[in-house]
Amino acid sequence: MNESASWSTVAAVWDQLFPLRQARVNMCAALVPPGGALLDAGCGTGSLVRALLPAGVDAFGFDLDPGFVEQAKLSLATDSDRVSHGDLAAIEAVFPGRVFDAIVCLGQTFPHLLTDSDIASFLQGASRRLKPGGALVLQVVADRDDRPDRTLPDLDASGVRLLRRRILTSSDRAELHLVAGTGSGTAAWKVEHRRWTPESLMSLAARFGFARDVVWADESEKPWTGAEPGWILVLSKD
Repeated sequence: MNESASWSTVAAVWDQLFPLRQARVNMCAALVPPGGALLDAGCGTGSLVRALLPAGVDAFGFDLDPGFVEQAKLSLATDSDRVSHGDLAAIEAVFPGRVFDAIVCLGQTFPHLLTDSDIASFLQGASRRLKPGGALVLQVVADRDDRPDRTLPDLDASGVRLLRRRILTSSDRAELHLVAGTGSGTAAWKVEHRRWTPESLMSLAARFGFARDVVWADESEKPWTGAEPGWILVLSKD
C-alpha cells in the first residue's frame, strides 16, 4: 500500500487518535484580529478549521492527502469549500486571491518538506500569502530526542490500532514507521522527516522576509527552554 492510501486508512478515526487540544484553538484564535483570516497548512481532517469558525476566525485549510481532505469536507458540510487539496510547496496555488493574517503549519507537518527547493517554495509562498505583519507559525515535534531508535506509544480508536516507531537515519533526517491495524488487515508505511532547530529554521526563514517573534514550547505558549521535546516558532512577516 502506498503512503497516501495508508494515511487514508486512519482518516476516519484521526480525530480520535489525535484529539484537537483546546490550547491549539486558543493559540490560533489569538494570532488574528477579530474576524481575521487564518490558513491551516496541512490541516488533516479539518478539525482546527471547524473549531475556529465558531470563534469568529475566517479559517481555511489544505492538505496533501486525499483521504484527509475528503474527511474534512464531510465534517465541514456546508463549509466544505473552506478545505482544499494542496501541497505545502505549492501554497501559492491554494485559495487563489486570498491573503491571511496568519498561516499555521502545526504538528509534525513542516518537517515533511525535505528538499531545499520545496522548503524555499513554501516559505516564499507563505510570505506572499500573508498580510504585512502577518504571522507564520511552524511546529516541530519530538526532534530533540537523539536516541537512534524509539518506539512511541500505541494509539487505539474505534477498532484501529496505530503503532509508531521513530528512527534517526542521519544528523538531519528521521523516519517515522507506522503500522495501522484494522478489522480488515494491516497497512504499513514510513514517512521521512527533516530535523530542525529553531535557530536553523529562523536563519532560513529570514531570507524570505520573516523575523523571529517568539519560540514557545507548545500551544500553551510557555517559553521554550531547550529541554522540551518540541517547539513552536512564531515568525512575523516584515
